[in-house]
Amino acid sequence: MKHADEAPVPIESKKIQAALRETGVSVSDVQAEALAQHAREVLRASARMNVTAIKDAEDFVKLHVVDSLLPLAVVERCPDGPMIDIGSGGGFPGIPLAIATGRRCVLLDAVQKKAKLLENIAGALNLSHVSVVGLRAEECARTNAEGFAVAVVRGVGELATIVELAAPLLQMGGRLVAYKGRPSREEIERGDRAAALAGLDRIADHRYALPTGEQRAVLVYEKVSAPRVALPRRPGMAAKRPLG
Repeated sequence: MKHADEAPVPIESKKIQAALRETGVSVSDVQAEALAQHAREVLRASARMNVTAIKDAEDFVKLHVVDSLLPLAVVERCPDGPMIDIGSGGGFPGIPLAIATGRRCVLLDAVQKKAKLLENIAGALNLSHVSVVGLRAEECARTNAEGFAVAVVRGVGELATIVELAAPLLQMGGRLVAYKGRPSREEIERGDRAAALAGLDRIADHRYALPTGEQRAVLVYEKVSAPRVALPRRPGMAAKRPLG
């Protein structure tokens, strides 16, 4: 994927391993090199399209790669089965989690340029267990209802929106792992109300610190029942008129 006029991107696998160790996460040398290659590909692409606002290599590793893998142990404890990354963007957190766990993963993004980029990256990294779908979550749920054991969501919207988008994609007993910065109590409560209507129950609220000192929350929901409302709704409704 590298273009002839592009300078090398200074992201080294050893630096990724060192940054991850600061948060208690360990990956193999092979996994670290795959993580570094993914990061390099996204940074190169960012010179041509809007993938990330973070251009500094060290910040990129901490704010994207490390951030994606903070809840690695949480994802490893989820039920066996395929995972979906809703609104994947540059492949975070889906690609790092797929590299670290070996779990089959679908990267979902409705922006076709980003979906094509993700296809190219998955191909370049030989990630045969990773596939890409260029649809909105509501559209995907109509053809893949209850098709996933795990849904991961990062940087998509409020919790009430996230739980509604994930619910119809999850199998019974499946789990949503929602990445947030520092959500307010009110946002969490709105998310809980939406979750109850969508058939989900919040079972954990993990708090982490990045090497930069920034705080992160990872909220985990389990699908415990059929939704009390018809899902999925029309595309965009989860954000415009949240259930919570």
